[in-house]
Amino acid sequence: MTGIRPEFSRPVAVDRIDRRGLIREIEADAAERAALARRFDLISIESFRATVRVRAVEGGAAFRLDGHVDAEVTQRCVVTLGPVPETVSSDFVLLFRREEPGAEVEVDFEDEIVEPLEGDEIDIGEAAAQELAVALDPYPRAPGASLESLDGGGGEAA
Repeated sequence: MTGIRPEFSRPVAVDRIDRRGLIREIEADAAERAALARRFDLISIESFRATVRVRAVEGGAAFRLDGHVDAEVTQRCVVTLGPVPETVSSDFVLLFRREEPGAEVEVDFEDEIVEPLEGDEIDIGEAAAQELAVALDPYPRAPGASLESLDGGGGEAA
C-alpha cells in the first residue's frame, strides 16, 4: 500500500486469509463520513456500513472480496442544488491478484472487477467506499425539480 491511508481505511493482511475466508462488518464514524462526503462532493453521509467477506481463491494466488454496502447520504439536486436524501444498498465483487511483471493476465471471471494486489494488505474500507461512490445516483433530483420548473414552467429558451 502507499503511504497515504484513505478516509475509511480498514486494511486486512492477506496472510490471515485462507479459502474459508474471513467476514468483517465495518462502519464509518462521524469523522470518516464527513471526509468521505467531502471526497465524493456530497452534502453529508448520515450512515455508512459494509459487510465484507474475503477469501483466498486460485490456490491462494488471488483473493475474492464479496461485499455489501448500506448508506444514507444527502446529495445536491442537479437542478436546484437543494438537498436530496438517498438510500444506497449495493452488492459488489472484486478479485485481487498479484501481477507478475511482464505476465499476461487471463481472467475467467465474468462479474468480478480485477484489482492488482499491491503489498500485503487489502483495504476493505476503501473497497467499500469506492462501491458507495459508484452506487450513488449520478443525477439526483429533488421531487418535482426539472429545468422547466426553473423558468416558470412554460417559457422557451431564446
